[in-house]
Amino acid sequence: SSADTVVRSAGTQSNWFLVIGSGSFICSWIMFATWMMTGEKQAIEYRRKYFEAILKQEIGWFDSINPNELATRVAQQTFDVQGAIGEKVPTFIMTIFMTLGGFVVGYIRGWELSLVLTAALPVIAFSMFFFTLVLQQSSNKTAQSYEKAGGFAEQAITGVKTVKSLRGEDFELKRYSEYIKEAMQISLSYSKFVGFTMGFIFWAMFSNYALGFWYGSVLIEDQTENSVYGRPYTVGDVLVIFFAIQIGGFCWGPAAPCLDNFAKGKTAGYKIFQILNRVPKIQNTHKGTTIPDLKGEFQFNNVEFTYPAKPDIQILKGVTLTIESGKKTSFVGESGSGKSTCLQLIERFYDVNKGELLLDGKNIQHIDLEWLRENIGYVGQEPVLFATTIRENLRYGKKDATEQEMW
Repeated sequence: SSADTVVRSAGTQSNWFLVIGSGSFICSWIMFATWMMTGEKQAIEYRRKYFEAILKQEIGWFDSINPNELATRVAQQTFDVQGAIGEKVPTFIMTIFMTLGGFVVGYIRGWELSLVLTAALPVIAFSMFFFTLVLQQSSNKTAQSYEKAGGFAEQAITGVKTVKSLRGEDFELKRYSEYIKEAMQISLSYSKFVGFTMGFIFWAMFSNYALGFWYGSVLIEDQTENSVYGRPYTVGDVLVIFFAIQIGGFCWGPAAPCLDNFAKGKTAGYKIFQILNRVPKIQNTHKGTTIPDLKGEFQFNNVEFTYPAKPDIQILKGVTLTIESGKKTSFVGESGSGKSTCLQLIERFYDVNKGELLLDGKNIQHIDLEWLRENIGYVGQEPVLFATTIRENLRYGKKDATEQEMW
């Protein structure tokens, strides 16, 4: 009869474990799938908005940075944000509840041994925190070096014809290698701290094992009463408490990488929103006017201009001239005298600092920007061909161009 009771009790517990296991599977599946799907969708939207915001910035903003680093930034920063809002969120939630569950089970089974084991966990938690901090610092510093190296590599590859014509292969390789070596030195400098913290984690963990089993054996040998059950501690009590507290404590371990991803995502999100929230100094709001009977006469009236990236170097000093409609006008002068600058002001890549620039008597700052550029044909000194057909390249500036116009 006693054996039958034990069997029935074990069967009931097995059924409960099966129900709990099935429920945990369903909840975990729903939680992880939901967060991963929403995280992926948000990351895609971040990439689109980020790229859109970059394209909308005025030319002067690109002069203040290295544009070749932007592709690496978009990829890396959006990836960091995705890591912070995706799978790491349910993982962090799961670790918190598993930690609470382990401690609850341990303290319900016996608070004396649980208290002793818990006292050693802050040492382990501190070592894990220090380990995560070192990894985060190393990752951030290394990523910055790789970002700069990627920018120089992309710049060299984009202008590979110029590099080869000037025999600059060794120079570009040397400059790229310097940033790669810088990243290596950063990793090496942090490696000794990573090794120390990892060793300290294992030391603390196995020391806690020794402490738990030693104190548990003392409780059993001394027949110490378990106040929860009103009887002496048993081997079963010690094992349940030990593994419950250990699981609860070490389930916090997976939370450390999650916190690292949250920190990276926060930093990347700050940089992304700096661009998303930045209002371009020159933008098309479609509130400007148009000129129905456009003639194309430009007038520079006492124009002064300095580039935003180099405000201490004045390029144009009180320039006054008229570019008449229907005539060819040449700007002749030495390099740096402001010839290309005048054309960029006509395109309104920049705004003048003083004076005014008129188109058919109207200040171009009051003219609709999109309409202005649609009515200007510009052939650059070094033409850029996009990775598509010649026909699509020709239609890039005028989408409704006919076959005859393209020829």
